[in-house]
Amino acid sequence: MSYGFKADKGAWEVSYRLSAHRGTSADGAPASPVVHILELNGRSFLLRESAVHPYFQGGICLPILHLPHGSAYRGRTSGATFVGGGLNLGAGLAVDIGPTVVVTAGAVNRFVWFLYAYGGGKGRDINHLTEGYGGPKLGRLLRTSGLSWTISLGFIL
Repeated sequence: MSYGFKADKGAWEVSYRLSAHRGTSADGAPASPVVHILELNGRSFLLRESAVHPYFQGGICLPILHLPHGSAYRGRTSGATFVGGGLNLGAGLAVDIGPTVVVTAGAVNRFVWFLYAYGGGKGRDINHLTEGYGGPKLGRLLRTSGLSWTISLGFIL
């Protein structure tokens, strides 16, 4: 779901993305991690006089990852929520179908870093996470990146 603004030179977009997955937690229990991402992206159009506009995209995002059974504290397992930040880089094509309708297709690579964790006790900086109770500190940020393909239909009000 997204909302944006389109002009001759480019476009701005605020969007919300939800992604659910199936997996297994560290203790062997079935897990269903859920990722929520709030994004702000800008697109800069090339070939502005044409009905087909190649574009470059850049943006920032706020990712929230929830892992059932993702935290252990004093012998109890509970859900864990990780919050961070990220950058989006992409490119694609925007096609003006009419004066009020635009279709876009492109690719976006998201680079995400998780900075803070909640669950199983008080919230804490990722750098203070340990591998098991009293174990060694993780010592690095949790990070991921991923390429996604997008197709959208936009209506200009």
